Amino acid sequence: MKDADWERLLRRSLDSAAEPDEKLNQSIINELKERSQMKHKFRKRLSTALVASILLLVLAVSAYAATQLFSTKQVDGKPMPNTDDPDYGKDSFFISPLIQGQKPWLVNIVTMNGGYNADRGVYLAISSGGSF
Repeated sequence: MKDADWERLLRRSLDSAAEPDEKLNQSIINELKERSQMKHKFRKRLSTALVASILLLVLAVSAYAATQLFSTKQVDGKPMPNTDDPDYGKDSFFISPLIQGQKPWLVNIVTMNGGYNADRGVYLAISSGGSF
């Protein structure tokens, strides 16, 4: 056979007038949709697992750094004395909640008489070494 004959034979075999059944087409389309949905679910689960793993790793590294890289002198200075210690009461300090947007010298634990309702952010202030 010549090349032209092969060419004609191949074209005739590929030029088919037959079309697949509509049910077959629909089942293929449904299967492709299911695979696409499964891929999205798999990717979503994978990304969630990846984010959780990274968060766990960051927390573990932070905990290790906090316990191994900082000494007690670097974090607290010296511990507060116990109540039965003769040095108790010599270190003066003041602890007060402060309200965001309010002047601390006007709105603190002393001026609020120990209680206040705030619709703003609240901070805890610790002051040492002198009067507030």
